[in-house]
Amino acid sequence: MVRLDSQGSLICAGIVSILVVIAYNCVNSTFFYNVYDLGTHISILQTLSSIFLIVGAIKRKYKLYVPWMITTVFFIYSLVLLAFDNIRDLPDFGAFVIIILSFVLNGYFCFALYGAQNAFDQERKAEPPSYNSLHDKSNFTNHI
Repeated sequence: MVRLDSQGSLICAGIVSILVVIAYNCVNSTFFYNVYDLGTHISILQTLSSIFLIVGAIKRKYKLYVPWMITTVFFIYSLVLLAFDNIRDLPDFGAFVIIILSFVLNGYFCFALYGAQNAFDQERKAEPPSYNSLHDKSNFTNHI
């Protein structure tokens, strides 16, 4: 069983994310290319945040996972829009393949997002709190 929250799977998710963004831009430019398309901007942000995810997984900096988790949600949304935009061309075999492939990739990104969130939670809980030098909580004054 592959652990989704391991260092290797996070690096693999970052690499797969970059490859899917390249494929998304190729498909997007073939059918309806627009420089000001929201999917194009999301895919650029997804590429940058995938690099952050890979660097964060290698250096064990869990805070670098957050940009990837945020942009992955928007990239999943853009893949759903790509699938629904191709429904109107459904008798075409290419549109059918794009629809099926986008939903398969959505499933993968949902599992990868779940794994990154679990890794983020595990590493955040493993880090000692920053208020380690404080002795007792009873010394604090409540300002409310």
